[in-house]
Amino acid sequence: MLFFRSSFYILFVLVLFMTHCTPKVTESTETTEVEVDRPEPDENLSPCRKFQDNNNSGDLEDKYVIYRDFKKVNQFSESFDMWKEVYENAPAADGKRWTVYSDGIDYYDHFLSTETDEAKRSLYIDNILKLYKEMGDCYPQQKDYAQASLAFDLYYKYPDKRTDEEKYQLFKEVIDKKGMDAYVFVLNPFTKLMADGFLRGEIDTAEARHYSSLIPQIVETGLGKGKNLKSWVTVRDYAVPYIERLEAVRGFFDCPYFKEKYVAKFQNEERNCESVTEFYSKLRYGGCPKTDDALVEIFNWLNDNDCIAAPPASDPCSGVVSRAYDALRNGDYNGAVSYFEEAISCSTSEKNKGTYNLLIAKIYYAHLKNYSKSRSYARAAAKHRGNWGDPFILIGKLYASSGPLCGPGRGFDSQIVTWPAIDKWNYAKSIDSSVAGEANKLIARYTQYMPNREDIFLRGINVGDTYKVPCWIQENTKVRVVD
Repeated sequence: MLFFRSSFYILFVLVLFMTHCTPKVTESTETTEVEVDRPEPDENLSPCRKFQDNNNSGDLEDKYVIYRDFKKVNQFSESFDMWKEVYENAPAADGKRWTVYSDGIDYYDHFLSTETDEAKRSLYIDNILKLYKEMGDCYPQQKDYAQASLAFDLYYKYPDKRTDEEKYQLFKEVIDKKGMDAYVFVLNPFTKLMADGFLRGEIDTAEARHYSSLIPQIVETGLGKGKNLKSWVTVRDYAVPYIERLEAVRGFFDCPYFKEKYVAKFQNEERNCESVTEFYSKLRYGGCPKTDDALVEIFNWLNDNDCIAAPPASDPCSGVVSRAYDALRNGDYNGAVSYFEEAISCSTSEKNKGTYNLLIAKIYYAHLKNYSKSRSYARAAAKHRGNWGDPFILIGKLYASSGPLCGPGRGFDSQIVTWPAIDKWNYAKSIDSSVAGEANKLIARYTQYMPNREDIFLRGINVGDTYKVPCWIQENTKVRVVD
């Protein structure tokens, strides 16, 4: 056990307490005793420079303890020089902990929060990136975590410092090493980089398929461990749906993938004509033959529940409408859109025109993953039928699903999409009481994902302010908070 009694230490402790405490009685000042673990000679210590490698090791240990005390009470400027001296002479501390590196990252992060000079900001960021690398080099057992944290900060905080390809490779190396024990915080950014890179043609199909299969398995493993459940649920609600966007690429997923997912939905979820038609359609889109036992079972359910009823023969558009529904059931989504558009032109019924427009909107939402086009058709549907809530329920879902598209999947930019989504659901139930139940469920579910007061305070906005949500949404809304 090491006791620090130096006058230098006493001086700084006094300054610390005078700054942050209001004494109520006069007390005698006694020397503060701080215990620092001494490494045993035979321990496997960091190869980098430690306290014991310096002639003034006691002085450095004093400063290490003092700057950390100051840092705990946010006295960053007052203690930075002490941290810097320790870092320059004993960055590995006692050889068993990497706190000097992580503390340095905290210091530079703090300075970044108030610095406006771009040259200084760039220098601070470079120092942070350097500290992550040194942490991994000096503590090999911490290398994966250091690299993961580096990639995370590059993605969310300093995106211009590396290309998306470089960030992707950093995340990928960590996930390849950790496997089912991958850190929860790397999965959302890695998933987006992977999926977007594949869609741009920068990542080959085999690699994208591998990680599209691996990530949900990692998520399920993480959830099963019962630790950090809130973080794992957040990843499940972001990463897995983002991978599902790749279902729009025909041939990316095979029949077994679609069967595992949608047969389970058919067996376990509440059934109606629309949902079961979607299950059947997904399996056909995935290449499953009509003779597949699961498809036969689902088709029979559709038939038995009059979900495949043909339009009246007297309807001049009956032929094209039948072809449209048939194309939809069989996973020919582009064909279905084309036929429904033809039906819209053919029909003289405003109600039918609205129905066909909404069906196209749902195809673009659920299958082709084109949210902008989906909204256009939903708006067109609403024009053909007054006081119809369904199109606005769908538009709200489009907005609520746009967190990964309009932001990094976490934080303010991804959360503000809930505002216009809730607006649409409130409007839907205000004009159509038949959708009130669904609207209320959606509002209750997504209210919890709104920003908090600190989020809006940091951006200089207030509850009730008018705010224009950017990205593809481009709508004015009202600022609200979850707390």
